[in-house]
Amino acid sequence: MNKNIIGLIIIAVLMVSFTGCGKSTLNKSESSNIKVLDSQSKQTLEASKKLDTPKQPETPVAEQVTSAGTSNIVTYEDQVSMETTIKAFGEAMKKGDFETAFSYCSTDLSTHFNSIRSGEAEASTLDLIIKNNLSCEIVSVKGYIPPELTKDDKPNYDVTKATPTTHFIVTFNYINGDGKKYTSGYYVSGTKIAGKWYIDGFGTGL
Repeated sequence: MNKNIIGLIIIAVLMVSFTGCGKSTLNKSESSNIKVLDSQSKQTLEASKKLDTPKQPETPVAEQVTSAGTSNIVTYEDQVSMETTIKAFGEAMKKGDFETAFSYCSTDLSTHFNSIRSGEAEASTLDLIIKNNLSCEIVSVKGYIPPELTKDDKPNYDVTKATPTTHFIVTFNYINGDGKKYTSGYYVSGTKIAGKWYIDGFGTGL
């Protein structure tokens, strides 16, 4: 009888020990799973933060492609710089300060204007204004994309910040020798030299 009791006690002790080991093993497994889930949660949170982070706005860029396939990439900053150059040219012309005005032009164009002032025959109204030192001022500067730089070979007059250009239609008012006010318009193009935009030409035909 005593042997049976002792046997039962031993069995009970073994069962308790076994149960304790099982709980210990289960807790380790659960702890391991929790750590894995925590790691995955952190990765998901970091990925979510990256997706939620707003991107910095890109500078608007226009690719003006000629019919020959030549690409001319310009930015909105180029457009603003070229427009500023044109207006500075106009302000200098208004003051009769030709030296300053010509400094906003390419070397070839500046040479042409100086030859006009030296007596060479004028080829445009602007040449006439410069040759005779007539009073003038710019009244409008409007951007456009010429037909040779569009994909459909048609001029684009609907220029926005998203479609920048360095080509402009510029209108002058000037007082002729008869004392009357006249208006003259030009297609103005530019060239970029050492990071700065200069007037490269005044085209007639408006």
